[in-house]
Amino acid sequence: MPRASTRAIALTVVALVVARSASPVAAYVDVGARGVPTLTDENFERETQTSSGSSSGDWLVLFTDADSIRGARAARTLAAARESLLERGVVASELDFERAPETTDRFRFVVKRRPSVVLIKRGKCYAREVNGEESAEEMTEFATKTYATTSETSETCPQELTFIQKKFARATTALAMGLVRLHDRVERMSHALREDYKVVAATRRASGVRAALRAVERVMTESSNEYGLLLVIVGLVVIVTAGALAVVTFPTAAASTQATKAKTE
Repeated sequence: MPRASTRAIALTVVALVVARSASPVAAYVDVGARGVPTLTDENFERETQTSSGSSSGDWLVLFTDADSIRGARAARTLAAARESLLERGVVASELDFERAPETTDRFRFVVKRRPSVVLIKRGKCYAREVNGEESAEEMTEFATKTYATTSETSETCPQELTFIQKKFARATTALAMGLVRLHDRVERMSHALREDYKVVAATRRASGVRAALRAVERVMTESSNEYGLLLVIVGLVVIVTAGALAVVTFPTAAASTQATKAKTE
């Protein structure tokens, strides 16, 4: 291989290594599809160094629910502002509250609503909600100029949670998300039951009982997940009711003593 080609390849490799090492975001931070780093409970403090005064530079963190329409819109706006922010020394990043329950709980007094952006600057946090019509230019202006006057929350960044607080945050978030998912499943089940009832009732009026029974079998097959959930709910109700009756009707020690005395007399 010619010496000039070898030297060019070597310089290219060195340039890539230097560029990576100079990047404000470490190589082990996940980068989303829009090119914006994703922060989690595991890397948030390591990257932002919030507790130590944000010595790694200024960070603009979008606290959001990635599955919501408003959250997705805010994420697109942040991605559009990423290059402009980086030129001004601000690292743009996202944090999904479901993936980072500890950090979300840590910032619960800073982030009042989602989606919100939080500017972490020299140990202070400036937060405000992202509205649906916000542009990349407005987000950049907030992070670089107007954060002190337009932020809804401005206070010293909260310290890391203790071990017990972290476990509690994870448990409560898991419980809340479980309840939300259960509610969604119950809603789908209720809708399926209403629609199936209409089908079976219409079949019975048009073709009689036997046709209605075949319609019942068909709709139960088509909506097996919903009817399975219904059976689980009915089973839980039966178990809880039986347990409550057992507790209520279980004879106490005083009642047993009185019954024994009555038999003796």
